[in-house]
Amino acid sequence: MKTRLTLLLFALIVSVSIAGEAIAIDVESIVGAWLFEEEDRDEEVIDSSGNGHDGIIFGPPEWDEGKFGSALKLGAGNYVRVPHSEDLALETYTVTMWLSTEDSGRWISMVAKAHDNPTRNYMAYIHIDTGKPAMSQGGGGAWHDLGAKTVVNDGEWYHLAISFDDDEDVGKIFVNGVKEDQYSVADAVPLSDADLVFASYTHAGGNGYVGLLDEIAIFNVALEEEEIKRVMQDGISALTSPVESKGKLSTTWGGIKSKH
Repeated sequence: MKTRLTLLLFALIVSVSIAGEAIAIDVESIVGAWLFEEEDRDEEVIDSSGNGHDGIIFGPPEWDEGKFGSALKLGAGNYVRVPHSEDLALETYTVTMWLSTEDSGRWISMVAKAHDNPTRNYMAYIHIDTGKPAMSQGGGGAWHDLGAKTVVNDGEWYHLAISFDDDEDVGKIFVNGVKEDQYSVADAVPLSDADLVFASYTHAGGNGYVGLLDEIAIFNVALEEEEIKRVMQDGISALTSPVESKGKLSTTWGGIKSKH
């Protein structure tokens, strides 16, 4: 009996220890990170990854309280363009962001890298009819879309992530850290040379987004659900060192961001 109790206690300790471990994300997988913080006060948004993918804001920029620190406030005439770079053209990727909007009644794009639909590399948007987020990529002369289940245009903050694993031919969409659907796409992912844009369907502008965007990040790997939850809970700035407890942020990379 004593031996059995000892083994049960050991199992409990191991389980608690494993559950308390931080989810490690390789900082080298971050291609770009736009935190929309204090330094982004002119007509630029700064890439905090250190990879130099700064973006230009088209239309008068506005700022508001974000999910972490401040956020970019976008009107119908605003969008952000990040110049094309080869490391932003990805066959395997994850795109994450925080969004808050009440926009509806049209196709609404938050992040896109595309000249047009069939050559689209990746895109996150809100569906015109449902108010639910979706992901899209081109390939095979067509385009392939996957929708989520949660309505996100009610003015609350939502975390959205889309991913595609080119080795497995599998795309996934996550809302608030939970996978809501996945699909299989056999067609090759188009490596578009279009500029990366926020709040626009293509780098020419159009079909924009009205609302707040915060903490946009692009990774060159397909993150797992637990990794996406860590990005959501702790913020991009916390990714370079383990987090010992919920809400404790690392100061080793990027700016310090206060969670709201």
